Amino acid sequence: MSKVDQKDNYQTSFGFCYRSSSIFWISPIKIAKTYIILSNYWSFKNNLEVSIIASWRRTNGNLIRREELFFGDNNIKVIEAIHDLLEEGGSIEIETFSNVDLRIPYSAIMATYETLKSVTMVHSYTRIYSNHEIEEKRLICDGHEGCWTLRDSKEIYSFGVIHNGSSKLKEQKATLKITNHKQKKINKVFTIRDLKPYEIFIVKPIEIINNLDSFLEGKPGSASIDYVLNTSFTRLLVGWCKYSNDNLQVTHSNFNYSKHQTDILDESIDKLVILRQPKLAIDSEIVVYPDRNPGEYLYESNESLEQRLLPKERAVFKPNFLSFKAATNEMPSRLVTAIQGNTKNEIPFECSLGVVHSKRPKKRFHWGVCHGKYNSFLIITAYPEIYGNPKGSKLFLKLLLLGTDDIELTLNWDNISENKNACLNINKLMVDNNLEEYKDYLYITVFSHYGGFFMYSLLNKSDSWTLEHTF
Repeated sequence: MSKVDQKDNYQTSFGFCYRSSSIFWISPIKIAKTYIILSNYWSFKNNLEVSIIASWRRTNGNLIRREELFFGDNNIKVIEAIHDLLEEGGSIEIETFSNVDLRIPYSAIMATYETLKSVTMVHSYTRIYSNHEIEEKRLICDGHEGCWTLRDSKEIYSFGVIHNGSSKLKEQKATLKITNHKQKKINKVFTIRDLKPYEIFIVKPIEIINNLDSFLEGKPGSASIDYVLNTSFTRLLVGWCKYSNDNLQVTHSNFNYSKHQTDILDESIDKLVILRQPKLAIDSEIVVYPDRNPGEYLYESNESLEQRLLPKERAVFKPNFLSFKAATNEMPSRLVTAIQGNTKNEIPFECSLGVVHSKRPKKRFHWGVCHGKYNSFLIITAYPEIYGNPKGSKLFLKLLLLGTDDIELTLNWDNISENKNACLNINKLMVDNNLEEYKDYLYITVFSHYGGFFMYSLLNKSDSWTLEHTF
């Protein structure tokens, strides 16, 4: 069992880091338009000057174009994928270079996918390792990924996108494990063919397992996959698409912690392991995925203080507050969770999350994507149980816009919050600041001295909604 040390992430312990990378799937144009949205956080957050290179590649990994990106007079850049050259899809890699240590080797970038009836977004989910990381074996290449919901039916198929790294990958046998809502399981070995450098391999479970839609019985199931990479991070983009191609939702997979060991908490000190459901403009639920450290865990909610055994299968909860503790073993620092949105007649969104405990450092600066044309909301949740009372806290907001000056606002938490949550209508803020004609993507940044806020952006198009946490 390999170990994924959360302390390395919290302490930005990644070795020398003068290059960062993110690589994104570009959807076939028949499904969605793909947009990559960058903010110049290197400058406004860390006071760094960087050089940014974008590499466009076909699905088979062949390079089409490489170009340098500039922000000009803006702190935001929006790139629409070059669908005229990538009609069948492909990838874009964003590499950032600096002569000052960047500390974190992945670039904090957002991608969105817009179909006729939907919009969905995802943050940077995988990257190509640098040569010195490969030489020093600072790698996670034994791919044990889970926390992947399946929704296959007569109308919807599930998929996962694997990005190969900078070297050729030999043909391999991979294993796909499926569990339905009745805890019935199917394990299927399948072949991932030879992959060229930077090539994409798309896994469609319904093409691997016969009658998968019947096996799922119209209910969400869960999947995990075991495979190997050698020069790229093993995270998958996972998603759900209607066969009609008019609705798409994506998120990312997460480590299968039954095979990737993580840190253990000292429960005498870290008494609270919790997740609070944010206040959204749509009905939503908390998901707890089954891919966790082996053992049994207890949970309780704001609706019932009775401790109950956490189900071993994918579990969905309506309460807006859950706390967790180990029942028979030690408590890991990582339980993978999500916020799931319930949308009428459309594919539900999932926003992949973790849990909150005292080992997580305070976070005072946040940035995330909204849109001037779609209904957009900034969602804020406080964790006073761990970080103290936010009463009286000031929040300093900026709207980073294309082609116009940034807008600065100061808000008081006491005036915008209710029951440890706030939901800000960004479109109203823009109208109030004479920006009703702005119809493009924008970034929102928020600074607060209180380090216990967790934030999300929420977008709505037609009957489709999408949620992503901020950086």
